[in-house]
Amino acid sequence: MHHIEEQHIGYLLRQTAHLSHTIYNKKLEKEGISVSQDSVLSLLYRSNGLTQKELQQALYIQASSLTKLIDTLEKKGLVTRIPHLEDARYKLISLTEVGSSLKNQLWIVKTEAEKEITKGLSKQEIEVLTQLLTRLKGDLLHY
Repeated sequence: MHHIEEQHIGYLLRQTAHLSHTIYNKKLEKEGISVSQDSVLSLLYRSNGLTQKELQQALYIQASSLTKLIDTLEKKGLVTRIPHLEDARYKLISLTEVGSSLKNQLWIVKTEAEKEITKGLSKQEIEVLTQLLTRLKGDLLHY
C-alpha cells in the first residue's frame, strides 16, 4: 500500500493553517499584533471582561501560553487585568480604550487577509468550506 501524506486531511489542515497564519501575521504585524494576540482581542470584542479560564477554554490553548499573550497585550496597553468583584482570586481581562479602538482596523486587516487566502475559491466554495470546517470543528469538540 502506497501512503501519501499530502492526502491526509490532518496534514492538509496543518499545512493550510500554517500558511494562512503566515498571511494573517504579515498583515497584522503592520498593526503591531500577532494572530495569537488578535485571537484574544477578538474574544474580548465579543464579550469584554472574561476570566483567563474562559479565554483559555475558548482559544483551546495552555494556561501558560495565554498568560504570555495577556502579558504582551497588557504591556502594549491593549488589555488590563481587573479584580473580579465576587472573587478576588480571579482577574477579568478587559480591553483598554486603546485596545477597543483597534477593533475596526483589525477587522479590515483580517478581511483583506481572508480575501487573499480564499482568492482561488468561488463564493459557493467558500460557503461550503466554511460549513465543512464548522462541522468538523464541532465534531472534534466532542472528541
